[in-house]
Amino acid sequence: MSQEQLTVREATSDDIPAIVRYRVNSEDEYLHSLGVDLGKRPNAQSLTNVLRTEFAKPIKERNAFCLIWESDGTPIGYCNTNPTRFG
Repeated sequence: MSQEQLTVREATSDDIPAIVRYRVNSEDEYLHSLGVDLGKRPNAQSLTNVLRTEFAKPIKERNAFCLIWESDGTPIGYCNTNPTRFG
């Protein structure tokens, strides 16, 4: 039996479609349980635009920083900080 390998990496613009699908398609009750303000949830196109803008900035100029969690190389989740202060 092989052991599962969990890795964490910085998100890239290639991750945008998966992040958008997760945020747009998740059930309201689930997102609410995570503390998401559903009244501020953007639609898919708006979220895509925001993420593209953020990923285009140099890392120290971004408002948020996002990490992707992977199991054996397959993305299984993400987390982000917002606002982010880089030191």
